[in-house]
Amino acid sequence: MLSSILCTMVLWFGSNNVSLVFKPEIIYQVPSEEAAVLEDPADVTFDEKGNLYILDSSGKSILVWDPEGRFVKSIGREGDGPGEFRFEDPVRSELTYDGEHIVVWDDKAGKIQYFKNMEYVKTRNKPVGLGSVPVFECLKNGNAIMWLQQRRNGVLHSRIILVDSTTLEEIKVLSEMKDEMYQRNEKGGWDFYPYSKKPIIHADYFSDRIYVGNAVDSEIAIYQIDGEELGELQMSLPPREHTPADRFNIMKHYSWLKAPNKPIFSDYKRLYDTIVPISANQVLVSPYDMDEGFYNGHVYDSESSRVLGGFKQFFGEQGGIYYSNSQIIAFYNDESGNYSIKLLKASLQPD
Repeated sequence: MLSSILCTMVLWFGSNNVSLVFKPEIIYQVPSEEAAVLEDPADVTFDEKGNLYILDSSGKSILVWDPEGRFVKSIGREGDGPGEFRFEDPVRSELTYDGEHIVVWDDKAGKIQYFKNMEYVKTRNKPVGLGSVPVFECLKNGNAIMWLQQRRNGVLHSRIILVDSTTLEEIKVLSEMKDEMYQRNEKGGWDFYPYSKKPIIHADYFSDRIYVGNAVDSEIAIYQIDGEELGELQMSLPPREHTPADRFNIMKHYSWLKAPNKPIFSDYKRLYDTIVPISANQVLVSPYDMDEGFYNGHVYDSESSRVLGGFKQFFGEQGGIYYSNSQIIAFYNDESGNYSIKLLKASLQPD
């Protein structure tokens, strides 16, 4: 492993101090500019060998590192042919592992591509009329979790459904809600409400549970990967207030919104943006503070809903965390826009 540095944040648990310790186990090698440049990480996954795959929506490629953190190769390029990507919408560009293939869901391009041993295998077309798919994650039992957006009478609705990962046939609806993020305006465009209700989901091939929330309510539903509901995590997160800097960063992040589309900054409703399991029964729930580039929030016991503590960690304005294979991948973004990537192990430890 390339590093054993400890990064510690103090939590308060009862009358005793408890620390949430992030231990960087791997610092991933930054590829040379001739090999690849990581521009805009949009999703990550691992395979069972421990190779790390990062979807770069701006670079139109998948970057690969080996289990020791060495950069291996860049897969794909911009285009419409086999093994090529469009990634026109990073929110609807998905990367997952199905136990045999790395699966790349390129929603705007209307295709799903499969890679094995870092080589292109096949392409299937996205089913006609399916709708938009911001989340597609394969599970170890052959199912997949899908966030499906469809319009009904001009109104956008979100459904979180369990599907067969091969046929995409629906198995069970886990959640359904009116999508409040996008509404038609009088000029025929879309008004975008960045602070409103939306699905927040965690699931992947290596997980035994599915977590589903909606960002504004204090409950997160917990399911087994066959769709059986295990219970709810009841949270006590206080509402956050947004600042002018939040608005500026939202405008920068969504610069692709051109007239007649526009962002609308109504009352702030969102309580959290991220669900990260750090162990079988411990869940990190975090809003993202776009003003200063910090993640902050609480760690909960998922069985009792007891708060184990709070935390704050800096990642940079475009940095963040992803969770896969019981591991946290952290992107740290510096003032020049360059990324460093670390694999972290997180655990609660008494002082």
